[in-house]
Amino acid sequence: MSVTFLFGVHMHQPVDNFDEAVNRAVVDCYEPFFEVMSNYPEFKFSLHCSGWLLQKIKSDYPSLYKNIQKLNNQGSIEFVGAGFYEPILSVIPSRDRRGQIDMLLDYIENEFGSKPTGLWLTERVWESSIVPDVVDSGIEYMVVDDYHFIASGFEPDNLSKYYMTEEGGKRVALFPISKALRYAIPFRPVKEAIEAIKSQNSSAVLFDDLEKFGMWPNTHEWVYGKGWLREFVESVLADGDIVTSFYSQYIKENTPNGLAYLSNVSYYEMGEWSLRERDSLKLRDIKKIVEDRFGDIDSQKFVKGGIWKNFLIKYQEANHIHKRVLSCSNRSNGTQEYIQALYKAQTNDVLWHGVFGGLYLPNLRDNAYRYIIECEDLIYKENILLEDFNIDGYLEAKSIKGESLMIFASKLGGALIEWDSLIDRWNYQNTLTRYKEAYHSDILNSTKSTTKIEDQNGIDTIHTATIDSSKDLKDSLVYDNYQKVSFIDHITDSSISAYSLYKNSFKEYANFINLASKMSIDSKCITSISNGTISNRYPATVTKSFYPTKRGVKFAITLDTKAVDEYYYGVEFNFHFANIADITIDNEPFDRLKDIEATTNISIYDSFTNKTIKLNLSKSCRCAISIVETISMSEDGFDKMVQGISMIVYLPFNHRVTLSGSLEFVDV
Repeated sequence: MSVTFLFGVHMHQPVDNFDEAVNRAVVDCYEPFFEVMSNYPEFKFSLHCSGWLLQKIKSDYPSLYKNIQKLNNQGSIEFVGAGFYEPILSVIPSRDRRGQIDMLLDYIENEFGSKPTGLWLTERVWESSIVPDVVDSGIEYMVVDDYHFIASGFEPDNLSKYYMTEEGGKRVALFPISKALRYAIPFRPVKEAIEAIKSQNSSAVLFDDLEKFGMWPNTHEWVYGKGWLREFVESVLADGDIVTSFYSQYIKENTPNGLAYLSNVSYYEMGEWSLRERDSLKLRDIKKIVEDRFGDIDSQKFVKGGIWKNFLIKYQEANHIHKRVLSCSNRSNGTQEYIQALYKAQTNDVLWHGVFGGLYLPNLRDNAYRYIIECEDLIYKENILLEDFNIDGYLEAKSIKGESLMIFASKLGGALIEWDSLIDRWNYQNTLTRYKEAYHSDILNSTKSTTKIEDQNGIDTIHTATIDSSKDLKDSLVYDNYQKVSFIDHITDSSISAYSLYKNSFKEYANFINLASKMSIDSKCITSISNGTISNRYPATVTKSFYPTKRGVKFAITLDTKAVDEYYYGVEFNFHFANIADITIDNEPFDRLKDIEATTNISIYDSFTNKTIKLNLSKSCRCAISIVETISMSEDGFDKMVQGISMIVYLPFNHRVTLSGSLEFVDV
């Protein structure tokens, strides 16, 4: 009995990713893949490429683009659509969902002569609410993991063909991607990969990241150097029991398996990553217990992680970006320039974190804010607004004046959570909290291992490779119990220093951290009042008044308390820069830690923006400054990522503290 092999590959790079990153993908993966495939026009496969990457390839890599066109003209490729800038479709408004899909479908039709009828579901994040918009764009089928079906109660033996689903009567076909094929191709020897295809019934469905064919660890040498891809294609074509085809053709020639309704789900690992560290580790243990007792299939059915939107709960920085983009969408002026900036800001990569850097990559957050700020600039109007922008039940105050946009959060005691230079398209508050991640336990408990390419045994996937970690990484695992933003109130003592700030080990005597405030505005001022306690016995009130300026803010802070013990009052600031090596503090290079005995003025010069952040204080304060860095997992192992600098100005007090000053950026 013959098997129809429905092979598809997905290509994507984050919008405005570094040129060197795109070039590496082209050289190590995209070019050699299409070079090999161009020799076998009879091998039919499907291709999804995000719109930004298609444009980038066309402009910067014409020979690669020519090979793609050649295969298309020969009838070897069926193009598959998605959102143009690769958004998670279920987390953007319906109008933008349609707009993004239509934009890519139209682009592919103009460039390659036919409009796709299939859709690649970004990160396979499924919610049935997307179906009406997808269908209205002319989409007839989508691909999801077989896990989507199993987690919704289907038996794996019944996943040999496609299913139909509907929402509000609008119907679309769903193909289940085989996990067995995802883990076999291209990681197992060709003979095993062919056997995996032939073990499927009726159809063998594989649609996966093209980056696995050259960019994942060890895959370039395996797939191209050792000739895996060429041997695989030739073996498929030579096997009389395997026929390659397109998804659209398969639908025309075969009836569906029936009707399916799927849970809100992505691939299993995504559900694990979306959980907080403790729950993610528990999930691993629970899954193993269920798997040992009931088997793998029941484990997949009944043991699930979180939904994709949990990332917006797990990471406040991701939620802030997402809600800022929603706000921009709701205030769209409808111009082509605005819509393009909005769509670019909707790219998915910056909103989540797993094996790849995602949210942890500062440049991706910079790119998202660049387009958020561009949207703001296009509808610019000086104002102070009070609204729940983050949809978290707490008010935020947003000020736009001159070249500066600022957002203060009542949930965080009046903290400054966004500070944009409208001219430079730069958010100085684009820092990242140091979160505890489940994979940090792998660093702490790691053993040395070397992954080798073995012709007979295949190679590891990212999910199975053992990665070394160093003592330096272990010592750098530091976690924050509050969001790393600015105007954060601390009641501390002499334990505060640059080192204790870096390690988050200084003593905290009050409950102002993460304490919500009452916030109000008038035409010139934002006021925040927080009522807390010191040492669990002394009532204390912090009143902050912010007066926005054209390049920042003037502020007045008052702390009133009846505390009689000796404490220090400190105000924490966190600033984000493109490269920590590009800044100087008070005209001196900054490395990692800096303590200042007494100061009323601090200047931080950034050569990237060619601006200086100036903090002027009404009275002399001590100052502790440290680097903020995170330990992130990537496809190559573990990386240290500098997120910015943290700075606390502090002074002793008795009953009452008053501190005023200004925080502004100035041209050099």
